[in-house]
Amino acid sequence: MQQSRFTLYMRKFYLIAGLLILIVVAATAKEKIYEYLAQVDGEVVVVKLTKLPEVRSRRGSWVDFEYKGKTFSTKRLPWSEIEQYEKGDQIPMKTYRDSEEFIPIGYSAKGELFAFTIAVFVGIICIYKGFKKEAE
Repeated sequence: MQQSRFTLYMRKFYLIAGLLILIVVAATAKEKIYEYLAQVDGEVVVVKLTKLPEVRSRRGSWVDFEYKGKTFSTKRLPWSEIEQYEKGDQIPMKTYRDSEEFIPIGYSAKGELFAFTIAVFVGIICIYKGFKKEAE
């Protein structure tokens, strides 16, 4: 029995969607893993704030800071914390060994790691549906 055009297009769609999901997940995997490692086994370091946001954002804003002569950025600081600091202040953050990922003290990466894992499974399921043929 021949498959309809719609079925063929849907198989291609699932295959392409699954591959795109896995590519995006793979591109962010290192960052998410280091954030989680910083949370559970990271060391506390002191960084110097070099740029604070001027616009208030509910979810937090980009903050630039300096550590060991290098400049980094993070969006992990909530506004309630940002507004109590000034440019040049030194604040504690966590990092994992020599990674370039920094997280605030008390930040939990578990929710993002869970979402990351769900995205991997969705990508795999989409690819499976893309290769799966209809039962005849």
